Amino acid sequence: MALTNASFLPNEADCAETWRAQRWPRGVRCVYCGSANVGCRSRRYRGCLCRYCCRDCRWWFNNLTGTELEYSKVSLSRWVYLMRELDKGRPVAPIAEEIEVTSKTALRMAGVVRRLLYLHRFWEPLEGEVEGDDIHVKGGPAGTEVSLSSSPAGVEAAGTGDIPRGSAPGVHLGSP
Repeated sequence: MALTNASFLPNEADCAETWRAQRWPRGVRCVYCGSANVGCRSRRYRGCLCRYCCRDCRWWFNNLTGTELEYSKVSLSRWVYLMRELDKGRPVAPIAEEIEVTSKTALRMAGVVRRLLYLHRFWEPLEGEVEGDDIHVKGGPAGTEVSLSSSPAGVEAAGTGDIPRGSAPGVHLGSP
């Protein structure tokens, strides 16, 4: 058996099962109405994806419906391989050759992964007392300093005065 680039890709069925388990840890729910009254109609949709039908709203959906991968023609195993290799810090160009997609496609895929990782940071709301480390106030045009003596009439120089480090009145991070 000759080794090809495709032989290093993860198993498509394992990727689909892992995706399903991560997306719906408490069981499949309809992506349209949220109902748990869902039936699996086919386990061979687009390879190894399940195709579901909601018994309440009667909409059809699959494992990728409502995700960034929903309309992608690239297989789930190639997405998983790209994510794994990006996590290792590898550049996109060699990964594109390995998963046998164009560089443009691989760059788009990497952009989707990076955007989702960036957005994931904001999914968990901050709770309790949130403290800022520094307050940076712009004093004037770049490279110039503003002092009280050079300020225009009626304008005070920027600063925090007697406010203790890490707090400022009226500044709230997170939910109000």
